[in-house]
Amino acid sequence: MSLLERIQPGEFEWFEVWFDDGLRPPCFLVLLKRTNLELHIIADLMKGYHIEAELNSYDDAVLFLTEDEFSRVKGREELIY
Repeated sequence: MSLLERIQPGEFEWFEVWFDDGLRPPCFLVLLKRTNLELHIIADLMKGYHIEAELNSYDDAVLFLTEDEFSRVKGREELIY
């Protein structure tokens, strides 16, 4: 299911962008924190915000992402080919 089909204004508190530059093209995922809930959603930007996972804590979400060697975007990242 696409996150875009379910999203409502004000539904999320914040987001982070994560990437895996070991893939070509690089894969980008977005981690979103639901407002008033301890629910974190990971969606694939390249697949039209397809929901990859729904996790109950930030730590679980980070573990999910780092197990697959994703890194959090900090400002601007350079891609080296």
